[in-house]
Amino acid sequence: MVEIVGRDDQIGVLETLLDGACDGRGSALVLRGEAGIGKSALLEHAVRAGRERGMRVLSVTGVQAEGQIPYAGLDHLLRPLRPVWSDTGSPYRLALEVQREYELAMRRAELAWVRSLRAEITEGTLPGLA
Repeated sequence: MVEIVGRDDQIGVLETLLDGACDGRGSALVLRGEAGIGKSALLEHAVRAGRERGMRVLSVTGVQAEGQIPYAGLDHLLRPLRPVWSDTGSPYRLALEVQREYELAMRRAELAWVRSLRAEITEGTLPGLA
Protein backbone atom coordinates (compact mmCIF):
# COMPACT_ATOMS: atom_id res chain seq x y z
CA MET A 1 0.00 0.00 0.00
CA VAL A 2 1.36 3.38 -1.03
CA GLU A 3 1.15 6.12 1.56
CA ILE A 4 -0.45 9.27 0.19
CA VAL A 5 1.29 12.37 1.54
CA GLY A 6 -0.27 15.81 1.72
CA ARG A 7 -3.74 14.77 0.59
CA ASP A 8 -5.61 14.63 3.88
CA ASP A 9 -8.37 16.96 2.62
CA GLN A 10 -8.96 14.93 -0.55
CA ILE A 11 -8.86 11.63 1.35
CA GLY A 12 -11.36 13.07 3.82
CA VAL A 13 -13.72 13.91 0.96
CA LEU A 14 -13.38 10.37 -0.43
CA GLU A 15 -14.01 8.83 2.99
CA THR A 16 -17.09 11.00 3.52
CA LEU A 17 -18.51 10.04 0.13
CA LEU A 18 -17.88 6.35 0.77
CA ASP A 19 -19.54 6.56 4.20
CA GLY A 20 -22.52 8.27 2.58
CA ALA A 21 -22.74 5.53 -0.05
CA CYS A 22 -22.77 2.90 2.70
CA ASP A 23 -25.68 4.79 4.26
CA GLY A 24 -27.58 4.83 0.94
CA ARG A 25 -26.65 8.33 -0.21
CA GLY A 26 -25.19 8.27 -3.69
CA SER A 27 -22.83 10.90 -4.98
CA ALA A 28 -20.28 11.57 -7.70
CA LEU A 29 -16.81 13.01 -7.73
CA VAL A 30 -14.61 14.11 -10.61
CA LEU A 31 -10.84 13.83 -10.19
CA ARG A 32 -8.95 15.79 -12.78
CA GLY A 33 -5.60 17.41 -13.16
CA GLU A 34 -2.19 17.22 -14.77
CA ALA A 35 -0.42 13.92 -15.22
CA GLY A 36 1.53 12.75 -12.20
CA ILE A 37 -0.24 14.68 -9.44
CA GLY A 38 -1.74 11.62 -7.73
CA LYS A 39 -5.18 11.05 -9.25
CA SER A 40 -4.56 7.32 -9.63
CA ALA A 41 -3.28 7.04 -6.06
CA LEU A 42 -6.46 8.70 -4.79
CA LEU A 43 -8.59 6.34 -6.88
CA GLU A 44 -6.66 3.33 -5.58
CA HIS A 45 -7.28 4.59 -2.05
CA ALA A 46 -11.02 4.92 -2.76
CA VAL A 47 -11.16 1.39 -4.20
CA ARG A 48 -9.33 -0.08 -1.21
CA ALA A 49 -11.42 1.89 1.30
CA GLY A 50 -14.64 0.88 -0.46
CA ARG A 51 -13.72 -2.80 -0.40
CA GLU A 52 -12.78 -2.51 3.28
CA ARG A 53 -16.34 -1.29 3.87
CA GLY A 54 -17.72 -4.35 2.07
CA MET A 55 -18.69 -2.46 -1.08
CA ARG A 56 -18.63 -3.98 -4.54
CA VAL A 57 -16.23 -1.88 -6.57
CA LEU A 58 -16.55 -1.64 -10.34
CA SER A 59 -14.23 0.25 -12.63
CA VAL A 60 -14.01 1.11 -16.28
CA THR A 61 -11.51 2.85 -18.52
CA GLY A 62 -12.69 5.09 -21.30
CA VAL A 63 -11.54 4.49 -24.85
CA GLN A 64 -11.54 7.47 -27.18
CA ALA A 65 -12.62 5.29 -30.13
CA GLU A 66 -15.90 4.63 -28.30
CA GLY A 67 -16.50 8.28 -27.46
CA GLN A 68 -19.37 8.58 -29.92
CA ILE A 69 -21.08 5.34 -28.85
CA PRO A 70 -23.92 6.14 -26.45
CA TYR A 71 -23.56 4.45 -23.06
CA ALA A 72 -20.41 2.52 -24.10
CA GLY A 73 -18.79 3.22 -20.73
CA LEU A 74 -21.92 2.18 -18.84
CA ASP A 75 -22.09 -1.03 -20.86
CA HIS A 76 -18.44 -1.85 -20.08
CA LEU A 77 -18.97 -1.01 -16.42
CA LEU A 78 -22.07 -3.14 -15.94
CA ARG A 79 -21.17 -6.06 -18.23
CA PRO A 80 -19.62 -8.13 -15.39
CA LEU A 81 -22.95 -7.92 -13.55
CA ARG A 82 -25.08 -9.43 -16.34
CA PRO A 83 -25.71 -12.70 -14.48
CA VAL A 84 -27.18 -10.60 -11.64
CA TRP A 85 -29.62 -8.93 -14.06
CA SER A 86 -31.75 -12.05 -14.34
CA ASP A 87 -33.18 -11.14 -10.93
CA THR A 88 -36.22 -8.99 -11.71
CA GLY A 89 -35.64 -6.93 -8.55
CA SER A 90 -32.04 -6.08 -9.46
CA PRO A 91 -31.32 -2.32 -9.48
CA TYR A 92 -28.89 -2.94 -12.36
CA ARG A 93 -31.65 -4.46 -14.44
CA LEU A 94 -33.92 -1.55 -13.58
CA ALA A 95 -31.20 0.94 -14.61
CA LEU A 96 -30.81 -0.74 -17.98
CA GLU A 97 -34.57 -0.85 -18.52
CA VAL A 98 -34.77 2.88 -17.75
CA GLN A 99 -31.89 3.50 -20.17
CA ARG A 100 -33.65 1.53 -22.93
CA GLU A 101 -36.94 3.34 -22.33
CA TYR A 102 -35.15 6.70 -22.45
CA GLU A 103 -33.48 5.81 -25.75
CA LEU A 104 -36.81 4.67 -27.22
CA ALA A 105 -38.55 7.85 -26.05
CA MET A 106 -35.81 9.98 -27.61
CA ARG A 107 -36.12 8.12 -30.91
CA ARG A 108 -39.91 8.53 -30.86
CA ALA A 109 -39.55 12.26 -30.17
CA GLU A 110 -37.03 12.66 -32.99
CA LEU A 111 -39.29 10.75 -35.38
CA ALA A 112 -42.30 12.87 -34.41
CA TRP A 113 -40.26 16.04 -34.98
CA VAL A 114 -39.12 14.84 -38.41
CA ARG A 115 -42.71 13.94 -39.36
CA SER A 116 -43.93 17.34 -38.19
CA LEU A 117 -41.20 19.11 -40.12
CA ARG A 118 -41.96 17.06 -43.24
CA ALA A 119 -45.66 17.96 -42.96
CA GLU A 120 -44.85 21.66 -42.60
CA ILE A 121 -42.57 21.54 -45.63
CA THR A 122 -45.14 19.60 -47.68
CA GLU A 123 -47.95 21.99 -46.70
CA GLY A 124 -45.75 25.04 -47.19
CA THR A 125 -46.42 26.25 -43.65
CA LEU A 126 -42.81 26.19 -42.54
CA PRO A 127 -41.76 29.78 -41.69
CA GLY A 128 -39.54 31.26 -44.39
CA LEU A 129 -41.05 29.18 -47.22
CA ALA A 130 -43.23 31.90 -48.65
